[in-house]
Amino acid sequence: MKKHKTNIAFFMDGGEGGGVSEYNRLLSSNIDRDQFYTIGIFIGKGKCYDSLNMLFDKSVILSWGRLVNYKPDSNKYLTLIEKSIIAFYSFIYLIILILRYNIKIIDVSYYPHHIIAGFAAQITGIKCIWHWHGASTFRNLKYKILSMSGELFASKIVAISNFVKLSLPENLIAKTDIIYNGVEIEDHEDFNLFTHLGISEKYTLIAMIGTLIPLKGHTHFINTAHEMLMINPNMKFLIIGEETEIHQKKFKYKETLNDLILYLNRENDILFTGNIPNISMYLKSLSCVIMPTRPYKDVMGEGFGLVAVEAMAKGVPVIATNTGAFEEIISHGKDGFLVRPDDIENTVKYIEFILKKENSAYISQNAKNKVKQKFTIQRMVNQLESLYQMYC
Repeated sequence: MKKHKTNIAFFMDGGEGGGVSEYNRLLSSNIDRDQFYTIGIFIGKGKCYDSLNMLFDKSVILSWGRLVNYKPDSNKYLTLIEKSIIAFYSFIYLIILILRYNIKIIDVSYYPHHIIAGFAAQITGIKCIWHWHGASTFRNLKYKILSMSGELFASKIVAISNFVKLSLPENLIAKTDIIYNGVEIEDHEDFNLFTHLGISEKYTLIAMIGTLIPLKGHTHFINTAHEMLMINPNMKFLIIGEETEIHQKKFKYKETLNDLILYLNRENDILFTGNIPNISMYLKSLSCVIMPTRPYKDVMGEGFGLVAVEAMAKGVPVIATNTGAFEEIISHGKDGFLVRPDDIENTVKYIEFILKKENSAYISQNAKNKVKQKFTIQRMVNQLESLYQMYC
């Protein structure tokens, strides 16, 4: 007898991607297809849609425009009107899709997509699970909208860390579960980053990985590199990731970072690599990964830190700031290190510690054990599937 499948929709922005895109990639690649028929629903088309659409059983683009990082250089009143049209059109189309494909559960990432999905789910009588990936300080109006809509529309809220959970309005805490992100730990073929970048293996490679935005703390990394290179010049420091077109217009951040590198006369030692596809397969070439995130404007810190966990899974020691969720991932001195934002002195000290082989082996093994215990993709998927089954 053929097993009945539950139709579940994953609703998100189709734009630049980043951590949310990678999260949905891992989930859609590992969910039990004997139990669930998956439908990817996107507002707008961009890198996120391009990388994910083939992973779902069916994919649909709701609208031509986006609601996140939409035309930052245009007139704000015109942008508000355009966003309102996109949101209304997406809402109506989403209701049609729910009915057409007999969707039983909608799992939504991004704000304000949560509200669109929640309202559509309320009208059609299905369950809506809000996935919350970030932690922000909410201004009064946004706080009230989030608090009220979450109470009305969210069947359950899934936070990717306790740090994220505690950032939500107080009335939503009781309906929020913590399900940590997970990574794949199976042994895959590892690629040589030295060869890929044309760097001699006489150098030690240290990297930070992520989108080029101020939240990530690249100046901490660059200043640490400068101090470390005065101690040991046989090192290369890699800035892996790129600045999106939207962020380039908003911040011109890479230009500022490059100016700092030129000022320090380190352009041959601190290198921008751009994005490296399948970066997890290159991580073993690194001696250390640094995650120097700091609070920036409304964003309180890193909601999880998937790159840190991917590095730990490969046995690469991680030094991260003691902001955001890193304190939930790293046990200081046992499987990695935590420093305050812009604490260059201690970051240098821990790099020197890690570069001693006997110390690195201890940290590396503990890090791999931690990931196997708490942060596997299978653990994450099992917890989510159990949650989905409650609403089937």
